Parts: sequence; structure tokens; C-alpha cells
Amino acid sequence: MRVAKIWLPMILLAVCALAYPVEVVESGGGVSIVWTAPALDSSFVGDGFLLIDAEGAEIFGEAGSPAVPTYRMPVALPPDGGWSFTIAEEVWEPIGRTHLAPVPTWRGFPDGPFFAEHITDEAEYAKNRWFPLEVAFAETGFMRNIRLGHLEIPAIRFNPATGEVERLVALACELAFDAPREREGAISTGEIERAVSAMVINSQTAPNFVRERPRMRPATGVLPRAGSWFTFPVSSSGLVKIDRSYISSLGYNPSNVNPADIRVFDVGWMELPVDMEPELPDLQEVPLYSVGLGDGSFDEGDALYFYARGPSGVILTERGITHHFHRFTTQNHYWIAIGGDFPEPAKRLSPEAIS
Repeated sequence: MRVAKIWLPMILLAVCALAYPVEVVESGGGVSIVWTAPALDSSFVGDGFLLIDAEGAEIFGEAGSPAVPTYRMPVALPPDGGWSFTIAEEVWEPIGRTHLAPVPTWRGFPDGPFFAEHITDEAEYAKNRWFPLEVAFAETGFMRNIRLGHLEIPAIRFNPATGEVERLVALACELAFDAPREREGAISTGEIERAVSAMVINSQTAPNFVRERPRMRPATGVLPRAGSWFTFPVSSSGLVKIDRSYISSLGYNPSNVNPADIRVFDVGWMELPVDMEPELPDLQEVPLYSVGLGDGSFDEGDALYFYARGPSGVILTERGITHHFHRFTTQNHYWIAIGGDFPEPAKRLSPEAIS
């Protein structure tokens, strides 16, 4: 049975610089937020589910749980000290009953096409409570040298046991910092710090919260050990071959290169975590499979092989096989080191390891 579509009144959307439906008053000591309810829209998806949307909102949560349009707003925090989050006013208004769509499960082959399946998690939809439970603020961690948190405000809330839907019509909340910082003039920041400062809802005071602590490579890293470094991009996963012609393309005479001195490194094929420590990740050596190089020379037909991953690909999770999309690049990079002073022999795969 199809559910009657809910009529949702249009409300003027008041937005801040990043199109969030809030008005923000900021200072070095905290942030005050006042909500202005956005206009809602709805459409049918799947087997008679109603999907409710709000302009600029996103759907978060596990696949199968109720799909609630939510605004996740980044906030810059002082680099040290605590914070407190309080709600002065919170008003919800009933707008009807429906069978709200679940967060979709995305299906498809590694290279697409992809499609959404709306399958409810029966355990979640049997619960007699509101989804989500509350307006919440949580600290995320450091992105480069800026400490971040996220304010999550749902445009609606849904009780799957009763089918009730309510919209958030009024909200006033405050985030107070235990270690306030007043503007102290210009602070030296990098390009990424400036970009992060511009995307938070307290963008005027965010530059004062930049941690004055440079990100460094680990002191025990591999970078100083190689004689020469070369890098190459990988757009999609597959087998990579290093042979005489490739060594020649790097400007080396293959006859003068000992295959045992060739190493390949990477830093992982997925996105780096948002909560980035001051130290940049170190390069990790990739084991290579050797063909015909036991005599210590690069002859015709000799080669080193390894499996390279592109920036996106299939991953195995507790919920099954899913496809990971890298949001920031279409290329993964690998590094080749030739020669150098390494404490251990170059990593190689044995035939048994790939059989």
C-alpha cells in the first residue's frame, strides 16, 4: 500500500555563508546558533517509501536505518581546552505519519553503474523512539592544524514504530569554549588551514584557533634513505610491471642497476582520516614479485611485478562487500626508490605467497 504524500509548507530559508539554515554569532569564547527551519520536499522511492529532503541537508547513518535529512556543520575549536554544548530552546512540530525511507544500500560493479536499494533494518524500524535521539555536538579531531567539531541538526525526526514525523521549527543553542582566544592579529597559516577556516560556521574567529605546530614526517622515515626517488600515478587497480624499458625511461642504464636495490612504497590507497595527527604518514614498502632477476641483472624478459590499487575500489566490511569512492582524487601515487641505505633487504614475494 502506498502512503499518502505529506504536504510540507514552504518556509523562507535563512542561511549563513555556507548555506546552512542557521544564524551564527561567534566570538573567541564560543558560538551561538539560531535555527531557521528550511523548506522540506518529499518523493517516493523503493517499495512505497517516502524520502524527505531539505535543501543542503545530507543523509547519514547505517544502511537500513531511517533516512533523516541532517545538517552536519563543522565548527573550529580552540587548539586546547574543553567545551560545553547547551540547548536553550528546541521546538518540534508534528507533520504527519508515513513510512520513511531507509538509508539506501548502494549496489553495482566496481566501475558502475550503481543503484540504490531501500531495504529497512527490521530491528531499527521496530524501535519505539525518535530517530535521531537529539541535536548533538561532537568533537571530530584535528584536520591539519585546526581542531574541529561537528554540530548535527536534523531537519526532521521519525518514530518508526508509530510512523510519526516531526519537523524542527525552532532551535537556539550555544557552544562555549573553556579556553577562549581573542583576535591577536595575523597568524601564519597554510593553504589548507585557510581553506578549513573558511568552511566552518565560525569562519571569522577560526584563524585564531590554528595550532602553531607544523606537521612533520617521522624522524625514522624512509625518505632520506633512498638514492633516488620516482613517483607515478595509478588511476585504477591492476598489475604493474617494472622492466628494462621502464628503468630506461627513468634515465638509468638497466645494465648498471641491481634489481635488489629497487623498492616500491605507498601510503595506502584510501582517504587519510579526518583526524590527522601532526605527523604525516610514513611510506610503507610494497613487496615485489621477481621474474628472472636472480642473477642480479635486468635482462630482456626480466621484470618486477606488484599489484597497485587505484584511489577507489572494493572493500570488505562487516556488512559485506562495498565500493569505496575516494572523494578528493582520481589517482593514487606510488614511489620507486633505487639504491640507497636501507637497513633491510628489499621486500620480495615468494612464489608460494601468490599461488
